[in-house]
Amino acid sequence: MAPKRRAPFSVDEGRDPASVFGGQPREFGRRPAETLAQASGGKRPPPIPHATKALPARAVASSPPIRPGAPLRHAPAKPKAPAKRTSRSLGLGAKAALLALLMLTGTGLITMKLWGEMPWLEPARQKMADMMVQVSRPASKTNTMQQADSDLTASIGRIASTFPFQAPDTYGVYAVSDGQLTPLEPLPIRVPDARVSISSAISKPALAPVANGRLSFVVYHRELATSVPESASLRIVAKVMQATAFAAGKPKSMAVEDTWAVRGGAIDLRIAPVAANREMIVIRPADPDFTLSPGRYVLMFKNQAYDFSVAGTVSDTAQCLERSDLQDRSVYSECRELPAPAAGF
Repeated sequence: MAPKRRAPFSVDEGRDPASVFGGQPREFGRRPAETLAQASGGKRPPPIPHATKALPARAVASSPPIRPGAPLRHAPAKPKAPAKRTSRSLGLGAKAALLALLMLTGTGLITMKLWGEMPWLEPARQKMADMMVQVSRPASKTNTMQQADSDLTASIGRIASTFPFQAPDTYGVYAVSDGQLTPLEPLPIRVPDARVSISSAISKPALAPVANGRLSFVVYHRELATSVPESASLRIVAKVMQATAFAAGKPKSMAVEDTWAVRGGAIDLRIAPVAANREMIVIRPADPDFTLSPGRYVLMFKNQAYDFSVAGTVSDTAQCLERSDLQDRSVYSECRELPAPAAGF
């Protein structure tokens, strides 16, 4: 029979519990009653809210004691931020300055180049040259002007030796006949395209005619140094010799005076440069033996018509027109035969 197990905290029989626990016996498992202070009047004080209860104080770490003879320990210094390098910013500034200098230099070179080639700057260049001459030598020509005059004279001499005419000394359009220059004036109307059969009426007579129909033309203008047209042509300016009006359904002929019109169709010409002068060109027919018959013509050059006539008696019916006046329009047709006399075109 197994012996009974004794409780681990049992008290031996016949032994005083006080000697074991060192005082009055306690009842395990029970919480001692809390002694609450009695408020005045025998009432309990109100409970303390949780938010107002004192929190435990934080433990403050005490600094270690300083021992005599021991080296002082300092807190490690914070690393300083590295100084910003300005070499990169200086490099960018130098590059920007160099780029600006290059741009200014290029602009100056381009301006100097264009100043010598732009034809529309010729008046400004001439004005500046005149001002400089007046400041330096108002009563005499400068060496530059004398050199320019000599160059112009040499250019005229080279042109005269190459082409059978005297080179013009002023800008304009000229007809060349037998080595003589005849200046041409533009028509006061706008001439339509060559595919249009007839232009509007012209009442201005032609200027003094050239001697014969073996012609060439010279154009001298500053714009030709940079822009030369690709084509030029000749067109006939026919005179309206008679008109027919209808009265009560019956035609009635009447004479017409000083009325011309540019006809459709054209004779193509060739353009050749003048090596001695970039501002001058020569216009002539492809066939060197081509001759214009007596009558009135226009030179079509850069959409402008320049008027001239060839001396002599008109023998080509293309120089004569008849007009029929209808109710709403006028109809032009070539004359079947030339009236007598056919002079006075």
